[in-house]
Amino acid sequence: MQKQLLQIIEKNKLFHKNQKLLVAVSGGLDSMVLCDLLLKTKFKFSVVHCNFKLRAKDAEDDQTFVEKFCEDNNIKCYTASFQTTKFAKSKGISIQMAARELRYTFFKEIMADFGYDYLITAHHLDDNIETFFINLLRGSGIRGLSGIQLKSGNILRPLLNFSKKKMEKYANENKIRYREDKSNKEDKYLRNNFRLNIIPKFKKLNPAFEDTMKMEFDYINQYNTVINNWVGKEKEKVSLSDKSGLKINIKKLLACEAPKLLLFEILKEYHFSSKEINKVLESAMGISGKVFRSNEYEIVKDRDYLCLRKIIINQHVNFQVNNKLKSDFKGLKILKAKKLSKNEGNNVAFIDEDKLKFPLKIRTWKEGDKFKPIGLNGFKKLSDFFINLKLSKFEKEEVLILENGNGEIIWIMNFRIDDRYKVLPTTKKILKFKVIE
Repeated sequence: MQKQLLQIIEKNKLFHKNQKLLVAVSGGLDSMVLCDLLLKTKFKFSVVHCNFKLRAKDAEDDQTFVEKFCEDNNIKCYTASFQTTKFAKSKGISIQMAARELRYTFFKEIMADFGYDYLITAHHLDDNIETFFINLLRGSGIRGLSGIQLKSGNILRPLLNFSKKKMEKYANENKIRYREDKSNKEDKYLRNNFRLNIIPKFKKLNPAFEDTMKMEFDYINQYNTVINNWVGKEKEKVSLSDKSGLKINIKKLLACEAPKLLLFEILKEYHFSSKEINKVLESAMGISGKVFRSNEYEIVKDRDYLCLRKIIINQHVNFQVNNKLKSDFKGLKILKAKKLSKNEGNNVAFIDEDKLKFPLKIRTWKEGDKFKPIGLNGFKKLSDFFINLKLSKFEKEEVLILENGNGEIIWIMNFRIDDRYKVLPTTKKILKFKVIE
């Protein structure tokens, strides 16, 4: 295994002996085999260990075991303990997801604080096969079926082509001590269920199952490369980014050779499920207005586009400007002005102060709102005003209104002031309102 490991490192240019390496070590067979191989191939490294407080004394014994190993081999060791169950409940996520988030956050902190070049994990072929089936079950597209990658940014997995069986043989031959995680024998977790109950059946049907899967991963990764290149080019053709988020041109999307695949690849990174993405595609050919949401993002058909943005929390505003002498208020700067100044942007409005009745209010627009656009004689509904501007549903939701104390609209902030509040030659006092980003 030592020779094979060196070949993998050199062939894929993973790392060299002058770089600072941090190895994630649980104390189990996989990570202890990795440590032994790195020691014997003369690579210098440090160790990081996480105690998730999930297995009482066993977890404490794991930490002690890793610390003793590092002490015996003169290896720098970083450890952290987490209240994983409490963290999972506070986040509303599974224990597995919580543990993953906690450990990788800790890993990143250690790497940043102490200048490590790479984090090395002991993921192996069996882990990759399990991940393949989990992603297949959940629906992940070609990207998910390509499994765990040998290199993802600054995270390296040099044992990815080695099977668990081969690592067990190496551990026995080299008398490597390790800790057995009893929870690995429980099938209540999805990954363990695949490991203990499902994948063994495939191995019975195909004695060379692991070699077959290794070959399939090579093919899938090459397919993935081709598809990613195609997606990148097509995404540029069908979508554009604006201040609200991402807009996908429906006509161009439907005209491409694989619209469902393209939409899947675009939206997957925003955590939309396969089922939701199919619904979004159906809505693209229907009427406007229906909104679809993932945990963090939402998308809606608005005329000729699918508009995507990050979900805005507490977006409905209802602030009062109680004192005109305050210079700043909730993103709005209020200044005294002696005269109008030219070449100001739409984020600035000059208002006749004597026409204001405090407290002023900053709010979102609502149906039925109307104002008297500067330069026009009559009133105009805001809904019609937005249609003329071709604002999307999301863009309209982000528009804020400055309202006078008498209920009249003073300014469609960032767009247009009301004619009734404009500065005239007879105006004695001027206030300058400026939206602060």
